[in-house]
Amino acid sequence: MTSLSLTRPVASSEIEVVRFEYKDTVIRFAIDNPKDVIQSCHLKGCFYENGELIDLSLVIPTNARIIDVGANVGNHTVFFSKFAGAARVVVVEPNPRAILLLRRNIELNNLGRIVDTSLLGIGLGKANGYARYIEDQRWADGNLGAATLKAVATSEVDSSSIEIKSLDEILSGETPDLIKIDVEGMEMDVIEGACKLISQHRPVLYVEVSPRFREAFRNRMNDWGYRIERSHQRHKNVINYLCVPW
Repeated sequence: MTSLSLTRPVASSEIEVVRFEYKDTVIRFAIDNPKDVIQSCHLKGCFYENGELIDLSLVIPTNARIIDVGANVGNHTVFFSKFAGAARVVVVEPNPRAILLLRRNIELNNLGRIVDTSLLGIGLGKANGYARYIEDQRWADGNLGAATLKAVATSEVDSSSIEIKSLDEILSGETPDLIKIDVEGMEMDVIEGACKLISQHRPVLYVEVSPRFREAFRNRMNDWGYRIERSHQRHKNVINYLCVPW
């Protein structure tokens, strides 16, 4: 049974903590926007994409090593750490506001020994560079993750610029069992920048794919010897693909 407590209504300028029980374990999440698609689930006492998370927990080993690309506020990271038996989760997230909540959620759930936050604040791509974080104003009020990284020339780099790296470069020493990617239309760049990591360790892949990249994504998975085990479409414009090596 799920129980839920919240001290008072949450305003967008405040951070409150919601507490609920999931599988007899107390979970806490920091909330700063009750309209946000992920945070609204936490307010209801559940995980966002709970069904998909359960599917993932069935295909990764106990003590899994996970890379959570586009970690947002830590919904998947908390689930992986608490209910999928993860031994290590590396989180990657460039959004400053999401990082604030993510760090708080790691603390609230006592995950400091499991979750590696050393890569927070950088973006991922297929090559090194710099970018600016651009929010999609159409969804800004209801989706903290609705943003993209726009590349900038070296001559245009300033204090607002975000460093872009490839997974192959910054995590070459990792041995991941799962790589989860949710990067709002930049998924193919991230995947191409992780080709060595993927080919060497053959992790399970869980990727949100935009319509314009579906064919390219399927082709790449086929080329790399992966099959699409399952797909989920919660939203009109994106599909989550669960891919496993043949």
